Amino acid sequence: MRKILHAATVQALVSGPFAIHRRQVFGEAFGGYLLIHLPTQVPIIHLDRLRDCRTAAAELAALNIRWWTCIPQEVRGPDTPRLSGVLDRWRPCNGVGTGW
Repeated sequence: MRKILHAATVQALVSGPFAIHRRQVFGEAFGGYLLIHLPTQVPIIHLDRLRDCRTAAAELAALNIRWWTCIPQEVRGPDTPRLSGVLDRWRPCNGVGTGW
């Protein structure tokens, strides 16, 4: 069975290459916030608090990474080893993986 992808309009707080979206299922709040890498549309981290998503986005943005590429495999740079550390620090809380 083929998976059909489609675009959907969502409201989100946008900062640079990242967006923070309130998680919803069928239009109802589901709890927490999802940090998304906009160019690739890859969900990065699910956190309970907006403040934590903003902090994680700021930590990620400070890394020397090619954030503006729309190809997930190209989201790399001199700070790629540090990228894993930042993601691992935030990820134990949630279980949302990344396409990187």
